[in-house]
Amino acid sequence: MVCAWRSAVLLLAAALCLGVCPARGAATRTVSDSDPEDGAPQWECWWLSAWLGALRELKSLNKFYVLYFQDIQSVYRAYVTMLSDDEEVRNRKDVRRTRAAVQHIVDEVRASGGRLGGLLKHSTMSWCFGTSSSMHDHGPDAGKCKFPRHEGNLSRDAGFADRLDALRDETDELLRVSEQHGVRYYDRYAKRLHELYRLAREEDEFFTLRKQMREATRSVRKAQAAAEKQKHELGDRVLVGCEVERKLSVVREIFLALRHVAADVVNREAALQERVAALRNSNAAPETLVAVTDTRDTQRMAEQAEREARAAYNDLMLFIRGGNQSALHDQLGYSEEIAVGREKCVDDIQDEQALLRDAAMRGQYSFRKFEDWKASVESLWSKVKNVDSIVQPHCHEWKGVKCDELVSQIREIVDRSDQVRAKVEDELTSASLNFFFFFFV
Repeated sequence: MVCAWRSAVLLLAAALCLGVCPARGAATRTVSDSDPEDGAPQWECWWLSAWLGALRELKSLNKFYVLYFQDIQSVYRAYVTMLSDDEEVRNRKDVRRTRAAVQHIVDEVRASGGRLGGLLKHSTMSWCFGTSSSMHDHGPDAGKCKFPRHEGNLSRDAGFADRLDALRDETDELLRVSEQHGVRYYDRYAKRLHELYRLAREEDEFFTLRKQMREATRSVRKAQAAAEKQKHELGDRVLVGCEVERKLSVVREIFLALRHVAADVVNREAALQERVAALRNSNAAPETLVAVTDTRDTQRMAEQAEREARAAYNDLMLFIRGGNQSALHDQLGYSEEIAVGREKCVDDIQDEQALLRDAAMRGQYSFRKFEDWKASVESLWSKVKNVDSIVQPHCHEWKGVKCDELVSQIREIVDRSDQVRAKVEDELTSASLNFFFFFFV
């Protein structure tokens, strides 16, 4: 934001040019009271009086803008200092939303403030350097004119629009006197100054941004305070969610493996049926075919096991990821605020998945290898099926979480999965034994 505000520095540099403008008197005037002394033409005193009035208002407007800009900068610096260093707090939805509102205002400050700063800089340069030559040609020594001391009619609380109007009025008076007496300043700068003032007036909205920024930064402060208060609660929810997902992910991997085993049995049985058909077509001896005539029972058992494993897998995914209000994520109140925290769950389940994933990579998801890793599945299951203490005691303090219902649903899905797992394993074991029996008879 500091880089975007370089126009303020340029404006200060332009304002410094006011110090080198040939101001021959410090006081301002009432034109009708100006009197020449020592033979100075009265109109020149009027011109000088108008010039001094415009100079006063131009300085006032520049100062008002620069101080306002500096105040917005101080508000922004305080805001940046106030921002939390806690990633979890900064990524809360309400905090992100309020911070986005501040950023929107900052963007407006950059755009509107930059435009206004450029307009005032050009106005200052046009006014200052344009009047220098005119002062040299037409401006009398201020000591030869009488000017009653007059500091203008604006109050200290006057806003930008009032100050711009005052500058325009003083400039119009200067241009009027210049036009009457052929001062070349009028022809050269009149249209340019009026256009600059018109454009500056269109940027009056800039002076509402300080209030908006203060309100927006207060909203960020409140959102951060609320996020800090809820931080521990959200952390507990994430821990519960991670633990449940860790356990159920192991169950999910088990059912995925059982699906592969069932599919392998079905495929091998189909291949066996093709061989039987080929033997029949080749007029093989009848006694070689009797033992395999009932292998369709094996296929039915394997297909049933596959369907049950697939259904159990889908139930788990639905419970974990959602699609209805009974999903784990919905029960725990998962939303964007917890998204960052949930990413920490990923590593928690990798060890439990490693055995089954390794089996998949080595092509061991087959009925031939089923007995080899069935004991490992049983061991994993015994570790994940205990969910009695998975929901923390202060769960009842969590807003929007029905703890008893959540515990009941977790227990129900685990018990149901346990029953299906045992049934599928028994069916696959029977199917495998039948296959071996039929194949080797």
